[in-house]
Amino acid sequence: MTFRPATLFAFLLAALSFNASTFYVRTDGGSDQQCTGRTDSAYPGSGTAQPCAWDHPFRAMPPGGTPRIAGGDTLVIGAGSYMMGAGAPGADALGLRSLRCLDLPHAAGAGAVPTRRIRRASSAPDGAAAARQSRNSGARSEPTS
Repeated sequence: MTFRPATLFAFLLAALSFNASTFYVRTDGGSDQQCTGRTDSAYPGSGTAQPCAWDHPFRAMPPGGTPRIAGGDTLVIGAGSYMMGAGAPGADALGLRSLRCLDLPHAAGAGAVPTRRIRRASSAPDGAAAARQSRNSGARSEPTS
């Protein structure tokens, strides 16, 4: 049996994307102990490893820790405010004492299967959020390399 390069490439691409997962972050989610991050729903209030979203993007990519997502995965970040710098979940691992932004490593995509970060527009926009939504109507995908 002979494989053409295009056929082999398509097969490999399908195999790589088969293992890709989608994870969710929303302001009413839970910690990485409370939620799996694999369902776009709120933390129910009790229990561990619940099918619900994480409460902060750092749950997917902990500062100074091992990422919980991998190349090819999709991270959907819901509308809302997420604290960055000192006081953010996991930031204490870096010894942060002041509010500052960090350029943290992110899960890199594998060749033709890039990691995607998706920001969702607010469902009830007001002020500056309304202006952003009119420019970015709907969800936006940002492939990385």
